[in-house]
Amino acid sequence: MVQQTPSAIARLKDSLRTTLPDFQSLSTSSDVPPFPTTIDRDRYFDTFKSFPENNDVKSCMECASRELLYDIVTDFDLEFSLEPFIQLYQFFDLILTLSELEISDPQLPFALIEETLDTQPIDNCKRIFSYLEARIERLTVGVDGTKGKGIILLRLCNELLRRLSKSEDTVFCGRIFVFLTKSFPLSERSGVNLRGEFHVENKTTFDERRSQLAGNQPDHFSPSLRDNDSSEAALAADACNRLYAVLWSTQHEFAEPIRLFQKEILDNFKESLDTVIKAFRSSIDEYGHNAPVVASDTRRSHKRKWDGEVKHDELDSYNPKYLTSRELFDLEVCTFHRLNRRPFSNDLCCLGPRPSVPETHTSSVSHRN
Repeated sequence: MVQQTPSAIARLKDSLRTTLPDFQSLSTSSDVPPFPTTIDRDRYFDTFKSFPENNDVKSCMECASRELLYDIVTDFDLEFSLEPFIQLYQFFDLILTLSELEISDPQLPFALIEETLDTQPIDNCKRIFSYLEARIERLTVGVDGTKGKGIILLRLCNELLRRLSKSEDTVFCGRIFVFLTKSFPLSERSGVNLRGEFHVENKTTFDERRSQLAGNQPDHFSPSLRDNDSSEAALAADACNRLYAVLWSTQHEFAEPIRLFQKEILDNFKESLDTVIKAFRSSIDEYGHNAPVVASDTRRSHKRKWDGEVKHDELDSYNPKYLTSRELFDLEVCTFHRLNRRPFSNDLCCLGPRPSVPETHTSSVSHRN
């Protein structure tokens, strides 16, 4: 009968604790030090395989490693200093090495990481997840999303995504998705939309009171009409109202493309796209960047002028979910055109042939309202 005596677990725990310093890296340039290359694996194999006698080594190793993990996690303080995390990374490296030597179960590193993430706040989870990113090549050897450590990996990532705010933790969500993409093939069932379902619950709400009026108005983006209109401010306001209704109304079809099989909806969608693309074309200045489409007054238009050189910080400061208030639209339109023209074009490519949308020198990450 296989036994797990407290003395055997205690011996293993002490051995694990004394082994941790061997995994200390000399590099301090990053949060997650590189894995040490001078580890004598044969010595560890002989050390841990030699005991405990008359006990299941893997079961005892699991109990001992959990106890040591809890000791390390309790040392975390509210100041989020780096030292406890470095010790945690060393512990994970040790358990990963033992699993590769088949001294511990292959699923044990993932199970311990999952338990750690479940007990930590989001800020700590971001640092712990850095370990997964740094050790992805070793962690994902032979991973299968339908069994073993692959199931645990999918579960811990999905649980993290469930806890995160899509508006406040967008970057962290992106890191998790990129990690999953690198860990599993595109054919992985958990990442394939087998039923062809769409996320119709993610609705974009906006002021639709004047949508029909906007659709019946003439195209205010025509240069001839712009020249003939005596009031530039009135023309800009009408153009803003038209673009507001047309642009946000296209989100219905992007969220549920199956609606485009209805001829009437498809015709309206094409007409809306034509209006939006014309607006995008008219918003490019002589430098190839976005120029303001509308302006309520001269002072506001001066504030919204874009320089020839684009600061990188400005491109990274957008909100992934735009506010759709009609009163805010003319204030958002400059940055919206600047950051969303290319993602908008990418969405169109998913629905059909590539539209003729002007290219820009800016780059951005695709996101959808």
